[in-house]
Formats: sequence, structure tokens, C-alpha cells
Amino acid sequence: MSTGLDGVTIPSEWSWVPLSTVTTVLRRGTAPEYVDEGALRVVGQASNQDSGIDWERARFHEFKGDARKLKGYLVERDVIVNSTGTGTLGRVGHFLGAPDSLPCIADSHVTVVRPNPEILNSRYLYYYLSSAPYQHYMMSALVTGATNQIELSPDRMGSSSISLPGLEEQRRIADFLDVETSYLDGISKKRLRQLQLVRSRTYSVMEEELGPLFDNAPSVRLSSLFCETDVRLGAASPPVLLSVSIHFGVAPYDEINDRPPRADGFDSYKVCRRGDLILNRMRAFQGAVGISRQGGIVSPDYAVLRPQKGVDPKFLHYLFRSPRVISGMSSVIRGIGSEEQGNVRTPRVNVSDLKYICVPDLNQDCQFAIASRLEHSTEDQDRLVHSISRQVELLAERRQTLVTAAVTGELDVTTARSGVRA
Repeated sequence: MSTGLDGVTIPSEWSWVPLSTVTTVLRRGTAPEYVDEGALRVVGQASNQDSGIDWERARFHEFKGDARKLKGYLVERDVIVNSTGTGTLGRVGHFLGAPDSLPCIADSHVTVVRPNPEILNSRYLYYYLSSAPYQHYMMSALVTGATNQIELSPDRMGSSSISLPGLEEQRRIADFLDVETSYLDGISKKRLRQLQLVRSRTYSVMEEELGPLFDNAPSVRLSSLFCETDVRLGAASPPVLLSVSIHFGVAPYDEINDRPPRADGFDSYKVCRRGDLILNRMRAFQGAVGISRQGGIVSPDYAVLRPQKGVDPKFLHYLFRSPRVISGMSSVIRGIGSEEQGNVRTPRVNVSDLKYICVPDLNQDCQFAIASRLEHSTEDQDRLVHSISRQVELLAERRQTLVTAAVTGELDVTTARSGVRA
């Protein structure tokens, strides 16, 4: 056995080599000039999803000439890695061509990794870069920049190591993982569809309770129900790190995230206390908001909202997750970057814009009564959401365990029976 990346051991017949030595291209893509229709497709961070390339999110580039001369030009079996911004950096995709056979480029926020086919199998490379050890190493050692402006440079990526078995063994590993991950992904998609149905029922219950109030009760600006606090941790010892999930609300970071937090300190993180409402500004319009049940710290990009005197925290929580307010937040979200320059636009809710959303103006007793009724009437759905979400998490963990074991040689795929399928 030999030890390499972050202490990972591999079989003695395998080797650790710098990524740059087994690739022919390792560089960022091109900054496009977007047009509504064109003869050249652009694969950006938004279109490079965990489930594969989402071609509905791909756009077109204004270009005449030989597309192959563009530095972001993609060829079949290229591996692409999102390389800027919290929440998307590190996502890995495998390019197999456009559905309409149009030429494609990666934009300047995506790194193109083209393996040398005589040494490195592209599917093995895809799985290796997706594995837990490499993702952890990427976030802790390769990423640079300030929070939410983080970057993954091709040079630093090229200096990282890849575990390299023989080419035939790489193919066997990739074949094994293709079958097993496809099976797990299929189950996960079914569970996610179930989750959507349960959440639709929850929204219906909330609309039945709150809808008439939105339509008939006196209204008040949503922003008048809370004050935003922005206390940074600084040099103090970090308390528990919290995160916000669409399905679980506010919980300790390591309970709802499989990636480690950035290793550059927590001095800029925001301090929250029990009863504060935590808003994930990038996913608030999807329901990523919740009440903190304990004091702690949260990402600098979250908003910490403290209910005003006379405002019931649970009622405020339900307001933020109600279909009317989610629709309102969707209408005021803003993006980061310039579409004209081809930069990534990350949807983000600005707290200052919440003043444009009006909600029912109720006294605290009414708020408490409504929150109690909603808590009771949605508890079955909440249990289902938690159960199904946990199943999806376990499937993702199982998938990651298989990938990591296979690309580090811990699992001998020639004799393995994963136990996933009957």
C-alpha cells in the first residue's frame, strides 16, 4: 500500500501521480457573449448539475469561425469542474456531447479536464474527482479566495494527485460504478418525487390557513416583523456551526452537509442565538429558512433575522415558508455577476427587498394560534419529509462510499458485490 492524498492509501501496484501529467487539457473555459440562439452552446456552472448536464440551462455564444480554436471547446468525454463560488464549486460533470450535436464550450467559471486516453479513462477520472477524499482535499487545500468569492485554479488542481491503477482496472472500476450509481440514482429520483408530493401537500395546508388572511386581513411589510443582525465571530472561539436546509431547517452543519466547511477560519461568520430566523439567501425562495434552536454561527452569506417584540418566531417561520412569501421572494431575487459579460448569476434574496412583500398584520395571540394549528396540521407531512430526506441522504452517502472505495482500491470491483441490489 502507498499513501498519498490526505493520507489515503492505495494498493501497492497503483501509483500517485500529479493530475497535470495524465491530462492533455486542464484550463478554464471562455467568457461567452450570450445570445438567445446560436450555433455554439455554452456549458456553465448552472447547467453542470449533479444529475448531469442540464441542457435547458445551457445558453448560446455569439461566435463565427472554428469553435475548436476556443480555449473552452469541449470534446466528448471531457470532465468539467465548477470552479467559482460557494455552493457550486467542486461539482463535477462528464461531457458526452450536446443533444443536438452542436459544438460546445465551457464558460470561464468551469475548468475543462481532458484525460490522456492512453493513460487515464475519462469515466474513472470523473468518479475520482467526485470522490470524498478529493472533494475534501479540494476544499481544504486547493481553493483560494474569500468566502463566496472562492476560486479553484487549474494550476493548483494540476498539482494535486490522482490514484492511478492500470487502464484496464480503471475501466473495470468505471463499469462497476456506472451500474451501481445508476441504480442508487434511480431510487433517489423516486424518493425526491415523493418528497415533492409531500411538500405540495404542506403548501396546500399552509395556503388554506394563511391564504384568506393574505387576501382579507390588514397588511404590513414583511421587513417590519424582524430586524437583521450582523454580529461577526471575530477572534472568539467558534461555537457550533449551523446550516440551513430546505428539508431540515436549521441544524448543526455536519448533520446536513457532507462537504467539510472551508478551512480558512470562522472570524467572518455571523453569530446567531436561539429563536433567530436564519435565511439562506441563495435558496430562501425554495424554502431554505428556519428557526435556530440553539446559539451558534452561520455562513456570512446567510441572513440572521431577529423577530421584533410582539412577533411569534414560529409564525414568522411559517410566513417565510408560505407559498405567497416564497412567490414574493422569487420575484425580488437578484443575481451576482453580469449576464452581458457571461458571468455566473447566483440567485440571492436581499433582505432589503423584503419590504416589498406584504403579509397579514396580526396580534401576537393570533400569530401563536395560527402557528400552533399549522404545526399540528403539518406534523405528519413534516415527519414524512424528514424520513424521505434521510433516505435520500443515506442513498447519497452509500453512493459516495462506493465511489471512494472503488477509486482508492479499498473495494476490489472484480469480485465485489455492493449489496445495493438484490
